[in-house]
Amino acid sequence: MDKIDFIEKPVFICGHRRSGTTFFLSLLENHPELLVYPTDSGFFYAFYPIYESSNYSNKEKIEQIVNFCIKNMEDILTDSFPDNILKEIDFSVKAFRDEFRKLAKNTQCTSRELLISVIRAYKEQYAHPKKPLLWVEKTTSSEIYAADALKWFPHAKFIHVLRDPRDNWASLKSGWEVRFKYQNDTIGRLMHSMIERGKFGFELAVINQKRFGKKKYKIIRYEDLVGNTKSVMEDVCRFLDISLSRKVLTPTICGKAWKGNNYSKTNFKGPSSYNVSRWKERITEQEAKLLEYHFEDFMKKFDYPVFFDLAEKVNAAVEHYKWYNYAQIYSYSSTRSVKDPKQKRK
Repeated sequence: MDKIDFIEKPVFICGHRRSGTTFFLSLLENHPELLVYPTDSGFFYAFYPIYESSNYSNKEKIEQIVNFCIKNMEDILTDSFPDNILKEIDFSVKAFRDEFRKLAKNTQCTSRELLISVIRAYKEQYAHPKKPLLWVEKTTSSEIYAADALKWFPHAKFIHVLRDPRDNWASLKSGWEVRFKYQNDTIGRLMHSMIERGKFGFELAVINQKRFGKKKYKIIRYEDLVGNTKSVMEDVCRFLDISLSRKVLTPTICGKAWKGNNYSKTNFKGPSSYNVSRWKERITEQEAKLLEYHFEDFMKKFDYPVFFDLAEKVNAAVEHYKWYNYAQIYSYSSTRSVKDPKQKRK
């Protein structure tokens, strides 16, 4: 049997934003058998499936990858390290961009081909490891596109990170002033995204594992990852069929120690349970009740304790909906002037 080229064996990291996916990626980053794209590439929300369309030229498709996916890579390097450390890494983003463009122009610019071009161009510039067995990509939301990714790469594997939705919301909320208020008109909108998108992530974790099987699709909890890192990462190495390595116990970017990406700017030297179960300090009771109402079944399935009774949770959900109903473009307040054909003529 012919040996399968590493490019046909990706590992996709799945999970909702602020659920610990970037931290998990950073643990895998320095493994001697893995080529790891060291940040959220954004491929599965900023490129695919929108740019799959024939409405975009090949040049536009290539430049979207450059301006978003590769820009994300540049941003995390400059945000994470001072200039002296960047010089030690000796990674040229310009050379990376140029190599990607060169590779991409020699393809039909399908989504599969462009993603492969990103990974090959990154390997050409970073060159660690020289002979990888697998490559790793992370996009928050990639669980939504897992079936598509599996069609492109039949040998792919997926690892889905889950987090207590109350702590997940606490992390999102902590980024309101510095980031998310520029993406949402109100914090209520951000909360509804947590409910809608976050719950969908839990649903797909269960569904995808059933569809693709446990040998293809693994689920891990953020709380276990930071609380029992060695055991979880050993299990992950077995799942990926790679060697056990102590290098997966320390978060890195391009081989350099990484201090985390929390919005409070707290620096961590390694895995930390500091923000586990801190939702009681970081969010309101009303927010916790609302999240328990929507996530309760999944919280019980994945061993997250619930604290509030049904009446409290229902009241919180009702109050949120009162806001949400009028916050939509097509809410009653914005459509009541439109003539309803069922209305009786006066």
